[in-house]
Amino acid sequence: MRDERKRVRYIRDDSTFALDQLEANLAAHAFDPAYASKRIDLSAIPRVSRDAELAARTHIGLLSSPSIPMSREQSLQLGDSRTSTPMISTTTTAGATTTTAAVGAGAGAVYSAEAKEKAEQTAQMFSEFGPVLSSSTSPTALTESETEYTVACYKHVFARHIVFQFDCVNTLNECILEHVYVDMTTDDDIDSVLRPLNAAPIDSLSYNSPKSTYVAFELLLPDSLLDGSCPIASFDCLLKFKVVDCDPSTLEKLDPEDPGFDDEYLLESVDLAEADYCCPDYFFDWNALFDSYSESLQSFALPHLHTINACVQNLIDLLGLYSLDLASNSLPLPDSLKAHQSYFMGSFMRGSKVIVRARMTLDPQSTNGVTLELSVRSEDPLLSQFIIGSIA
Repeated sequence: MRDERKRVRYIRDDSTFALDQLEANLAAHAFDPAYASKRIDLSAIPRVSRDAELAARTHIGLLSSPSIPMSREQSLQLGDSRTSTPMISTTTTAGATTTTAAVGAGAGAVYSAEAKEKAEQTAQMFSEFGPVLSSSTSPTALTESETEYTVACYKHVFARHIVFQFDCVNTLNECILEHVYVDMTTDDDIDSVLRPLNAAPIDSLSYNSPKSTYVAFELLLPDSLLDGSCPIASFDCLLKFKVVDCDPSTLEKLDPEDPGFDDEYLLESVDLAEADYCCPDYFFDWNALFDSYSESLQSFALPHLHTINACVQNLIDLLGLYSLDLASNSLPLPDSLKAHQSYFMGSFMRGSKVIVRARMTLDPQSTNGVTLELSVRSEDPLLSQFIIGSIA
C-alpha cells in the first residue's frame, strides 16, 4: 500500500468479522431470492479480535468430539415417582466443567457460545444419554432479577431423554444453601410418554456463586413416533434446599455442626414446547428441499399482533428454527410494512429436516392484526402437523 496511514492501519488492525454471522449473511444472499437484491451491511456484522475468532473456531471444533464418560461415582440413581421429581441422587454439580461434547442434530446448527457451553456441560454430565440433539438458544428466567434467589432454565433434548438445567444464584450473603434442587410436577397426562428419572442437586450454594442443578426425564415413545408425537407439558417448579447461617464477611458457617432447616421457593412454571425439540439449522439447498417435501398448510388470524415485525419475532420464539430474516440482519422490520414472507428451517430430534414458509399480511385498518399463512414442509407429514401445533 502506498498510503502510509492505510498501511499502518491495516497492519495494526487485529480485528476481523465474526465469521459465523458473516457466513449466514452470505448464504442468505446467495441462496434466497428475497435477499439477493439487498446489499450486505458489513457495519451490522460485529467485529472480534483474531484471537477471539480462533478461540470460537476451536470451540466449534470441540462440538464434534465424542463425549467423555462419567465415572461410576457420577452415575445416576433412578427413582420411581411418575408425578414429580424422584429421589435426589448424590451427584454433585460443584465446579462442573466440560471440554468436549456432541451437540446439535446438524453440522450447521446455530447456537450462541453460551448455549453451546450449557449443552456441552449437560452432555458430559449425562454422557450415557448420548449427544444433545437440541438445546435452548437462551435461558428462561424463573424468578425476578432482584429476588433473594435467581433461577434460569435451559432445556436439553437427547435421543431418548430430556434434561432441564437450572442455573441458580444465592444473592444472600448471610446464609448458605445446601442440597439445592428443583421439584417439578405437572397436571398434564404425560405419564405414558415421559418418565422422571432423577434430580442432580447442588451440594452447597454460597453467596453470588452460580451453580446448576438438573432434572432428567426419559422419553417412553417408540422411535417411529418421536418425530411427530413428542410430549408437550407445563411443569410447576419449586426450588427446595436447606438454609445454613454463615458469616457475611467470610461466608463460613457460623456453626459447622448446624444441619440447617428446610425451605423452599416457588418458581415460575417451565413449558416443554414444540420448539424445544427443534435444532436451528441452515440448509444450503433449502429451496430444492422445500419444493420436494409434502406440504401442510394452515392459516391463522392473530388479532393480538399489530405489526409484521411482532409476528416474525413470535415465530422465531415459537418455532425454534433458523430464521433467514434474523441471519440477514433484516430485523427489526419497519412498522409500516403491510406484507412479508419469511423462511425458517432446522432439524428435529433424529435429524428430520423441516422448512417453514410464513406469509404475513397486516390489516390496513390494524384492527384485525396479522393474518398468517404457514406452509410447513418436511420428510414426515406427522412432523409438519406437530410444528403447526406450536402456533395453534
